[in-house]
Amino acid sequence: MPRRFSLATVLRMVPNGLLRQWFEQHGNDDFDPDWDRLGEREVDPMLDFLTDLPPTKSAELEKDLRDVFELACDVGMNALNETARLQGSSDVLAGLPTNMNLYGRSMWARLNAPEIHSASFLIRDVDDLSYWRTRKDLPSVELRVTEEMRDNLADAISAMLKSEGRGQQCSVETFRRGPVTYFFVYPDDFIRSDQVHDDTGRLNIQTVRPTMEIIFAYNHDEGSLRLSSNLHKAAKE
Repeated sequence: MPRRFSLATVLRMVPNGLLRQWFEQHGNDDFDPDWDRLGEREVDPMLDFLTDLPPTKSAELEKDLRDVFELACDVGMNALNETARLQGSSDVLAGLPTNMNLYGRSMWARLNAPEIHSASFLIRDVDDLSYWRTRKDLPSVELRVTEEMRDNLADAISAMLKSEGRGQQCSVETFRRGPVTYFFVYPDDFIRSDQVHDDTGRLNIQTVRPTMEIIFAYNHDEGSLRLSSNLHKAAKE
């Protein structure tokens, strides 16, 4: 059963010592719920503080806690360690406490190795996928990814989605993992309108154009290409 994010759960599961550092790192040094006396699972003062912040600031902090939640699992821990190894920074995680629960370890990495923590989501996303479409008739070549290659792929995906009113802009990120090169493609999706409260408490309609995610995985040794996306069948083919 998939885990569901809960702000209260993350605050309960992360040790107070790390939460105190996290609040201070976000510029909330004046927030003091009497940390020395606060129970480890006593989260109401923190929830009240976050709720009373202006919506933009509250959303920023909640997003950060959601990131901690996303890596607080075995897949997330593996992604952290592999990302550090791929970046040649395994020593950065040498101090990762083994006596903490997964939430504590994820928060520790967020505080002490933020670049590794954020980069780990690419590997976590790949390892969380359960369905791929595969073709095995490509040439087996050693692929050297260039900026021109990424731009060409972005342009091709944008052109394919143009008739649907999507793909106005498209970004491509890549990383190498053993014999596999991954291409994470983020084209613009359909426009969405949501009602949101601004920092003055007024209700406004906010129009955004989120991106969708398309992942290609090319195996240099096998000459195979895997695809994961929510595109319709014709577009996948």
